[in-house]
Amino acid sequence: MTVKLTNLILKVLAENFKSSVSLEELAEIAGLYELLTDELPDLKPNQHLIQSIILENLIILHDQGMVHLEEMTDLSTITPKGLHAAALIENSYNNLD
Repeated sequence: MTVKLTNLILKVLAENFKSSVSLEELAEIAGLYELLTDELPDLKPNQHLIQSIILENLIILHDQGMVHLEEMTDLSTITPKGLHAAALIENSYNNLD
């Protein structure tokens, strides 16, 4: 699940590369909620749980240099390295078609 989620987060941030995205906005984006509810059906994840799972994945991406996570505000911005990774992921998805 972590790989799918980090890829989806990178995609969302790449689509919004000119601005920062809040944790709350990421949690509301279509696809993240569905992915987490499909992966965690027994937990019936609520908004708080979804935000904490997304935050864990943002920290992973931050540690890899893919995103900048502003700790005081929970705003995330994609880095050039993250944009490159998002483009590679998008290309690999397109090659599957």
